[in-house]
Amino acid sequence: MKSALDPVSYIEKTKRYYEAQGFAVPYRWARNEESPIVEMSRPLSKSTIGIASTASTYPRRMVEPRSVEAISNDKVPERLYAEDLAWDRKATHLNDRGTFFPIDVLWKLTNSQFIGDVSKRSYFLPTEYSQRKTLQVDAPQVLDRCREDDVEALLLVPL
Repeated sequence: MKSALDPVSYIEKTKRYYEAQGFAVPYRWARNEESPIVEMSRPLSKSTIGIASTASTYPRRMVEPRSVEAISNDKVPERLYAEDLAWDRKATHLNDRGTFFPIDVLWKLTNSQFIGDVSKRSYFLPTEYSQRKTLQVDAPQVLDRCREDDVEALLLVPL
């Protein structure tokens, strides 16, 4: 019998979800063979860390065009939105922003000097279900904004 503490097998759940929807082609997980991940040149305790989420700062409709956002961390929204996305609503919820956008934890890590600083903005990367758009449009926009903010490491928190 499964308990609430058992890990959720998202890959298997997503595969079954797409099969149940009747898609002829199974969901293909993104693979990035040429990763932009590089070794950090400074320790975390001296680095500026950013955070990116697939949630939105406003309620979206499923058909609404999506775009990358960068908002000031001086005005972090109390609530983020992802009702337009497909995710396991039995295993998780959006009632606790800290579970899918842990900006408060980053600030605490700054206070304890585990990380150097938190970026001046947070980044919101829409989920389009298009690997091409993510790789060619959205990710470069987030990278440009991180460079503008001197971000040295980015915490990616998908919902």
